Amino acid sequence: MKKFAFISMIIVFFVYNLLCAACSETETADKSSFTVTFDKNGGDTEANPQTITITPPVKTIDTLPEPPTRSGYDFSGWLNSDNKVFDETTVINGNITVKAAWLEETAVDPRNKFHIYLCFGQSNMVGYLGSGDAISGADRNVPERFKVMAAANNGQNPLSRQMGQWYTAVPPLVRNGTGLSPASYFGSTLLEGISDPEINVGVIVVAVDGAAINGFSKDQTEANAYFAAQQSWMKNQSAAYNDYPYGRLADMAKIAQETGVIKGIIMHQGESGKASYNNGVIGSNGSDNANWGKAVREIYDNLLEDLSLAPASIPFLAGQQVGNNNAHIGAVSSSFPSGIAYVISSDGCSAWNPGGNGNDTIHFSLEGYRELGRRYAQKMIELLY
Repeated sequence: MKKFAFISMIIVFFVYNLLCAACSETETADKSSFTVTFDKNGGDTEANPQTITITPPVKTIDTLPEPPTRSGYDFSGWLNSDNKVFDETTVINGNITVKAAWLEETAVDPRNKFHIYLCFGQSNMVGYLGSGDAISGADRNVPERFKVMAAANNGQNPLSRQMGQWYTAVPPLVRNGTGLSPASYFGSTLLEGISDPEINVGVIVVAVDGAAINGFSKDQTEANAYFAAQQSWMKNQSAAYNDYPYGRLADMAKIAQETGVIKGIIMHQGESGKASYNNGVIGSNGSDNANWGKAVREIYDNLLEDLSLAPASIPFLAGQQVGNNNAHIGAVSSSFPSGIAYVISSDGCSAWNPGGNGNDTIHFSLEGYRELGRRYAQKMIELLY
């Protein structure tokens, strides 16, 4: 009898353990894996993969799936049913569906991809073309991303360009019969230094040989009086801007602002300094050089105001005269707020005829213009890009 009872107890214990083991296996099977489903939530494509399964004791996802995409929106992550962030650190205790979160893309103003520079001055901004000189094929090999807006009256622009229209900036840039402006290599060098391949560069060049700074005054009466007192060759050039270069530069800049943004101003002027102007009477060039820096600053301030730009908000670069000549130009730094105006050195920029006399010693050679243009660009890159 005792033997039978003992055997019965063994059988019961064995059966009990079998049942417990079965229950344990069932319980483990129920908790052996959890699935996370990734809902694209309006996306155009699905997450890859759409589901991820984990098996305890693992409690998190090592790597999230490749996110879905949605036209006009940026993917910003995954959210659970409580709109809380789901990521690689989230503890998973059961099956769960998470949804993609989206942010509407911010439209990029296309004008921000077209950078405009205003250029003005006298013959060294025009680009002197000496006897026997010729703009080379390499000079004319200009990237399509570099543009010039024709600024002279129709019929007086190079290459039959129409005033107020953009063109690939093949030199000459200023007027018929002119040479290689420093603005040419300024623009092409800028593009070389700008990392964003979608940015275009445009220049507007208004310049008159021999003109004192009075010729660029916003005061039209003063500008008209100045040109009226000059020789016929200068009058012919100023007539291309209706004897009001400032007004033409501002008008062209306003057109340019419809498709781009004004980023800076470059100037090469100073050889003729500033003429005195009293009671409508113009004096000789250089007779009021003490106020040259003030006059340059007024042109800068007036342009920014007329173009609805914040005061002192864009760089102003002024180039030295031939031979590292700092005459007048040094007044730029003292006439402007700190960090706005800079002088571009002409040291080493060759003159057209250094051994000659007269005007031949105040103009750069073609290579001098190329190098000066590069230096303007290098400084602007340093400041803006």
